[in-house]
Amino acid sequence: MRALHWQCPMRSGVDVTGCCSALLLLLPLNLRRVTAASPPCTLRCSRSSAPACAREEDGRERGGRPAARGGVRVRRRGRAGDGGGQRQRYRPITLPQDFSDEEMFRDWQLSTEDCHELKKFQKRFRLHLAIQICAVRLYGRLLSRVHDLSPRIASHLRKQLDLPPALKIQTPERKKTYFEQLRNILEYLGFKRFDESTQQDLNAWLHCQAQQNCLPEELFEQAEIYLFGKRVLLPGPSVIERLVIRVCSEVNLQLFESVFQQLSSEHLQAIEQILSIPEAEQRSYFSRLKDYPPAATISTIQTYLHRYKTVVETGIDKGHFPMLTSAFLGYFFKQVKRYNAADLKRFNKHKRYALMVCFLLETRKILLDHLVTMHDQYMLSLSRRLTHRYEMKHREFRKRQKKAVDVVLETNTILLE
Repeated sequence: MRALHWQCPMRSGVDVTGCCSALLLLLPLNLRRVTAASPPCTLRCSRSSAPACAREEDGRERGGRPAARGGVRVRRRGRAGDGGGQRQRYRPITLPQDFSDEEMFRDWQLSTEDCHELKKFQKRFRLHLAIQICAVRLYGRLLSRVHDLSPRIASHLRKQLDLPPALKIQTPERKKTYFEQLRNILEYLGFKRFDESTQQDLNAWLHCQAQQNCLPEELFEQAEIYLFGKRVLLPGPSVIERLVIRVCSEVNLQLFESVFQQLSSEHLQAIEQILSIPEAEQRSYFSRLKDYPPAATISTIQTYLHRYKTVVETGIDKGHFPMLTSAFLGYFFKQVKRYNAADLKRFNKHKRYALMVCFLLETRKILLDHLVTMHDQYMLSLSRRLTHRYEMKHREFRKRQKKAVDVVLETNTILLE
């Protein structure tokens, strides 16, 4: 069959469904049946010819990595203890589409000084610069996709600037003019760009916050608040993300070494026994400690009592670990639960034993909570069974009593007659 050469209809705006139907009619009957029976495919034009919105709707960035949409955070699994277990990639700006008039006047209102400053620029670019002024004050970042802004906001800004209605927000086509106008706006607002000196200050501040037992999830948001308070134009989320992960890795490494120095040889041997797999079994004791408790019975309660005693016999709870706060214990416990014993053995000894200490300390509390809950459930089920048995016997006794009373009454009636 001769190859059919056709142009992608995405540029010309032709309906793709109609083009597919037309091509299907040109195929032979046997191939037409195979094509009709095959699952539908999605036709895409080349990335260079597709518009910017179509490339972003494709949901992927350069390098094939998925892009976050609409402020939704994409969480990826990272290595335990490196601050990347909850790595967050998100869009810095989510443009509002449904908002009240009060919110519009609060976030997108220009002052008299702003209007006076905007008069220094060409009239056709004033709306674009007014949007950037409000965006920097509201988000701490410049707004690149100004055309996605709500028409209500654009109309509200036009009225403040006494501009005529227009269907499009005009931006400078010349790059030098574009960046020069943005630089003037930043100077007017008192903001500066994120440079090496600012990065060093942020790095030192992150070290200080991480040493004060601040979790990585909190550092992401606090870093942006810190930069916004310093009137620094926020960089891309990946820049802050890399800084937070690097700082958390350094601080956690120091934490792991401090915990390891507090461990004795008995502690290390007990942890190795928990991570090892016995010869007669197929699972390690570490994997059993991660199991969720089944229904409350005598056997399961005894099993969890044995597990609790095993964790207590390791002597971890008697150790002195003032550097491990409850927040860190919960954070590292969630990280360790994602791995099996073989994965943990790949870590270096400082990291492996410190993570296991956090896991065992938190597991001891959780096992005790499970035992209390299972005891309550078992006592409630036992009480229900005993109550049901008592009611059944009481009902049977009442039937026998009623039958006996009926016999006595009938006998008295016969005697009286």
